[in-house]
Amino acid sequence: RPPGVECSGLCRRDGGVAGGPLPYRLHRGTMRAPQLLLLLLLPLGRGQAGDGYNFYTVLSCQPREPRLELAAMFNNDQMFTYNFQNESAEARLPDFQKWDQYPFRASDIAMESENCTTFLNILTQKLSSSMPEAKGTPDVKVYTRLPLEFGKPNTLICYVSNFYPPILNLTWKRGDAPVTRGFTTTDYYPTTDLGFYLFSYLDITPASGDLYTCNVVQADEQYSRIGYWVPQNPLPSDLLENVLCGLAFCIGVICLIVGIVLLILARKPRNSG
Repeated sequence: RPPGVECSGLCRRDGGVAGGPLPYRLHRGTMRAPQLLLLLLLPLGRGQAGDGYNFYTVLSCQPREPRLELAAMFNNDQMFTYNFQNESAEARLPDFQKWDQYPFRASDIAMESENCTTFLNILTQKLSSSMPEAKGTPDVKVYTRLPLEFGKPNTLICYVSNFYPPILNLTWKRGDAPVTRGFTTTDYYPTTDLGFYLFSYLDITPASGDLYTCNVVQADEQYSRIGYWVPQNPLPSDLLENVLCGLAFCIGVICLIVGIVLLILARKPRNSG
């Protein structure tokens, strides 16, 4: 590898950082101990579920929280996570709960977690004096769960993708005011290209003139990546629909009356003298 270039855990053969859009990135030109992240594709249940479909498990370990994460994936969709404190699987959706003991074997988890942590410590010692930190650049998008209607409850979804390692801070703002409640954020979901993504959900009642932002800051960074949302092309409200229907009905009645009057006047006999 080129001197002074960090491989955060796993790198592509072309020299790129996993999950990042660039081959590599020097961290503000300073040499510092890299925050390594290891991703291990574990033999805890990997298999083929048909043409083009894969079921696999991914273990990640890093010096910061979350230090250990284990997920069972179906293609790029997460089905289960492993709770290391309770030593149990947690289904992402209720429909998966009947299989919550299938994807993980406790005997393998302990061994693979220890191997990941040991390998991480060895790499950190070897690379801490020679490689700066490299990170993926998060992509932030904000959209609504339902078609936009003013005055009706809806949910804003902030989709953050293409970041690496899985350490970031996500906050919401309405205008310039921070939003402190009414939102939830998912765990980090790994992808097949060794990046991560997550979702954050904010319950709102949209109104004209609203401005919401989803702000994402990676660890040790001084700048944010922001996704904006403003109301665009809202559906007509029930009140507007009722007014338009009433107006159309009135116009129809008036046209009907005028037509009847004209018909009567047309058939009325004219005086010849």
